[in-house]
Amino acid sequence: MANLRANRIVSTTGSNAITGSVEFDGTNDWLQISDSANLELGSSDFTIEGWVYIGNKDQNIGTIFIKRTIATNLYSPYAIAVQTGALKFWSSSNGSSWDISSASSFGTIVTGSWYHFAIVRSGSSFNGYLNGIRGFTVTSSASLLDNSAPISIGAESDNSNDFIGFVSNLRVIKGTALYTDNFIPPTRKLTNLPGTVLLCCQDNESVTTEVTGKTITANGDPTATRFTPSVGSDGSVEFAGP
Repeated sequence: MANLRANRIVSTTGSNAITGSVEFDGTNDWLQISDSANLELGSSDFTIEGWVYIGNKDQNIGTIFIKRTIATNLYSPYAIAVQTGALKFWSSSNGSSWDISSASSFGTIVTGSWYHFAIVRSGSSFNGYLNGIRGFTVTSSASLLDNSAPISIGAESDNSNDFIGFVSNLRVIKGTALYTDNFIPPTRKLTNLPGTVLLCCQDNESVTTEVTGKTITANGDPTATRFTPSVGSDGSVEFAGP
């Protein structure tokens, strides 16, 4: 795993439009964000999206993004993880079962590739997209569980189910279903759109940068990198005034 980033650099000069990511080496690395009211998605429309680079597709569970405390919250309002060759989504409304979604698959994945993922709720429809292509639809009018747990990125909150790979431009928007059909994945760095309640993993110098003002705690040694999806270009011309 130590050679993963060095052998697969897409850009070290910032020429891509997406300029930062966080590396998780699968050994005691994760980020954590404390619970807040706007991270409880309830029955709102929402969009959770980002980019992931898969270092090991055959992990039993490699947690990318979850809102759960293992000791007290066995079921989560939302969880995204790599599991045995696929990217999957879990969701609970009751805290006692995966009643909304249980291992719904965005689609199959391979090691050594970047993927854009999005889970979007629009009314009673939950849709999962992989590289802009719908992989699943789940129908439920239930309100997502409010479990007061922190969000963890790269592993569970008890440092289990570690993810091996990279996460870039992780964003949560509350109140808007940003994608309602197949789409072309973003080719620019994600921005703070109205309703954004979390936006992180896009700074190539710091793993704890978060655009909406939330505090991120780094555990272990997750690493800020310039290794990013090879999309777009930042070679633009800016006209800054008259």
